[in-house]
Amino acid sequence: MAVPDPLGVRDTLVTAENQHRTAYQASKFAEAIAAARGGLELADRAGTLQDQIQFVRHLAYDYFLMGDNESALDYSQRLLNCAELLNDNRIRAQGHRYLSEIYATMKDDALSRSHAESALRLATLAGDGDVRIYALTVVGLSEARARHYDAALRAFEESRVYWRKQNRPWNTVNSLVNIADVAEDRGDLADALRRYEEIVAGRIANGDRSGQVRAVAAIAGLLRQLGRADEALPRLVAVRALAESIGSHRVLAEFYLNLAQVQEARRDFAAALATERLAESESEALGSERARLRSSELEARPKTVSSKIPERSESVSSSPEFIPGIFLACAF
Repeated sequence: MAVPDPLGVRDTLVTAENQHRTAYQASKFAEAIAAARGGLELADRAGTLQDQIQFVRHLAYDYFLMGDNESALDYSQRLLNCAELLNDNRIRAQGHRYLSEIYATMKDDALSRSHAESALRLATLAGDGDVRIYALTVVGLSEARARHYDAALRAFEESRVYWRKQNRPWNTVNSLVNIADVAEDRGDLADALRRYEEIVAGRIANGDRSGQVRAVAAIAGLLRQLGRADEALPRLVAVRALAESIGSHRVLAEFYLNLAQVQEARRDFAAALATERLAESESEALGSERARLRSSELEARPKTVSSKIPERSESVSSSPEFIPGIFLACAF
């Protein structure tokens, strides 16, 4: 029997989730955060723990993508505590996966590796195929950072095969990105270039506009390294309007930086200087947006933190085996 919902809470939560997804997939993380915070506040008032977990998960990863590791860790810890409330190894595994990614950006490879291994162990205990493959991916990323390229490729290839069998094209392309990046790190630029051409086709097929821009920028970077900057420039020019239409400071900062490097390689220094200024402007805007979000997060915290979700414990940053905790996987 359906549960009555006279106030339309479920419809509002679904709307918040859809708004978050749309903003996230466009790399507009400030908008994604706003949608997730609104959803969390509503879920908190409604007392629906699963919805709270969903939006806490979104906030943890969105703040990570914005470069606000402090907020990401805060929400990670709340998510870890939620996992304890449910005694759920699946959520624990997902949480460790995110913590691994956060600590990787903080250049703490040892802690990142420990969280990755914990994620894989807990995912295996949970018996969830998707969560295990997400965990295997962060183990592969850890292997790649350690230059254990064969081990990394085994993890990424297993991930790609799994997602293909599950008919999950978005995830399949993400696995191919990891494989291409290993090829580049190994110095096999030709193989990396071939794979990134496949990635662009996949991004277009998936309707992933920001992913398409990033993939073309990666191709331009590879062509530049191969001494083919004259080929790289028209590739970037062709997607410039798309990049600017997305309107994401992060996407534009990365795009303009790649364009400036190609222009410099072609010895068009005036154009490169002008483009570098555009990249700096977008980076500054991203930094300001990050600071504004952090400030509003601190101000809004009494409204968005549920009494059912305990505050962050300091032990999460020092102990990868801290069992009140895990970070949720971003299963889009």
